[in-house]
Amino acid sequence: MRHSRRFRLKPHERLSAELRKVGLHDMADRAAEGYYDDFMSPLAAPAMQLAGDLAKAAKAEDDKAKREAIMLLRQRHVVHGEFDG
Repeated sequence: MRHSRRFRLKPHERLSAELRKVGLHDMADRAAEGYYDDFMSPLAAPAMQLAGDLAKAAKAEDDKAKREAIMLLRQRHVVHGEFDG
């Protein structure tokens, strides 16, 4: 059975790609290094940090569509745990 590329990527790699799609390149670079990953991060609560960083990025964004895309990404993380390591 073949799986799509999405399922072959590790959670921090998927998160990094999604952050790049919404234009959060600095956060994407940190995600690629495992900063927001439960097992790789130096943080005690990387999931909470990611939720806060996404909320802060959305609040700072003037473009409504981009702001909504960032908040949708936050929802995918917080509510659905899509990028949990």
